[in-house]
Amino acid sequence: MTNDQKIEDWMDCTFFERGTFTLINDDQTLIMGKGGFYSEEKINGSAVFFYIKEFYGPKYNYYYPESLFEIERKTAEVVLSQYLELKIDYENAENFDDLFEEDFTRLKAELNDQFQKAVLISSEKTDVKNTNDLKKKVIAKAIFSKVGLPYGIWDKEFAIIGSTPEILFEKKHNSIKTIALAGTAKKGEENQLLDSQKDRREHDLVITNIIGELGAYCTEVSQSETVIAPFSKMIHLKTAISGLLKPDSEIHELINSLSPTAALGGYPKQRSRTFLMSTEYYKKFPNRFFGSVFGLNYHENHRALVMIRNIQIDKNKMIIETGAGIIQESKITNELNEIRLKRSTVRELFL
Repeated sequence: MTNDQKIEDWMDCTFFERGTFTLINDDQTLIMGKGGFYSEEKINGSAVFFYIKEFYGPKYNYYYPESLFEIERKTAEVVLSQYLELKIDYENAENFDDLFEEDFTRLKAELNDQFQKAVLISSEKTDVKNTNDLKKKVIAKAIFSKVGLPYGIWDKEFAIIGSTPEILFEKKHNSIKTIALAGTAKKGEENQLLDSQKDRREHDLVITNIIGELGAYCTEVSQSETVIAPFSKMIHLKTAISGLLKPDSEIHELINSLSPTAALGGYPKQRSRTFLMSTEYYKKFPNRFFGSVFGLNYHENHRALVMIRNIQIDKNKMIIETGAGIIQESKITNELNEIRLKRSTVRELFL
């Protein structure tokens, strides 16, 4: 039996009802899981498990698949190609940019030297008639996209599937790598982004936040030069950060300290969180996974991804959430353009 036939047999209805996937082994291999169960409690001794974390607190949903399958990405693409052109029937799209504008006005009035940044969110919701086809198509598109790191986790009535440009951290033995990713522009505006004082200051706040949090868990923390990172038709400022973990460092404590970083929450962390939980957007949508963590513990290695650039499914609804970091220099027109650019990028990648 060929690998194509093996994965096609394995990728049955059980996989699309409850499953997961992401990359391992230097991003050349997909690990996929199906069946099994979710738990709010971590099961000690399990060498392989997946999880997603809620954004506003330390609550986790751990996923323990019944069956795992490792396959070269290019082999999986052969099987998944049949789903790329599925027609998705959706209607009644609405967005919540008006809430973003309300929250922006109040945030700008509160920002000062002690409260320097918060990341505001908007979203677009659409009714979908055939969510199972949508799930198949977005899984295929995420794996085919070749931008960012693909990931996905789902059950019958919920899914979050995408491809992220941002890792929270990657641990191999006692070494840890992460990135600061903040500052956004259209492709072709590389020089303008590098020279933008507003974007540089926002980016530097993220670096300061990450290095400060890592100090409690790592030794020899270092950062690289800030560079341009492309993602489809967008570009970002990106700075690599690394360190050596102290022997007594606990992964879940590290996740809770790092997430959300200033790139998705704000700076300082507690002050921005308090503000975000008072926004009009939070009042309407208090439960949130967007911008939090999708993780895989794979034997001795651990990778935690930041859940952005994704499609969410909630029963018969398709949801696209996007955010923008707001500092004192921010202008509402620019920030609305940014969240809409990110939203259109997600649609083009996955739909």
